[in-house]
Amino acid sequence: MQVGQLKLVLTVLIPTAIYAFLVTWIGIYVSSVLFIAFFMRWLGKYAWWKVAAGERGHRGGVLRGVRDVVQGAAAQGAGRGLAQA
Repeated sequence: MQVGQLKLVLTVLIPTAIYAFLVTWIGIYVSSVLFIAFFMRWLGKYAWWKVAAGERGHRGGVLRGVRDVVQGAAAQGAGRGLAQA
């Protein structure tokens, strides 16, 4: 493996390993927001305000995407009798 190839692999591997570690500490939702925002900023070169607000028709950005995931998980949990009111 060449140095350039290794660098590309590590570009994804290291943040993914950190993400997996953070899931156990702060939960999957917050970790996912940070992971996606990090990649949008670092690799996508988006401005921070665009990362938070969303850009180019991304349905409202990272924050709305996480809200949709949380609401979907709550709805699935309620369907299984797992949600607490």
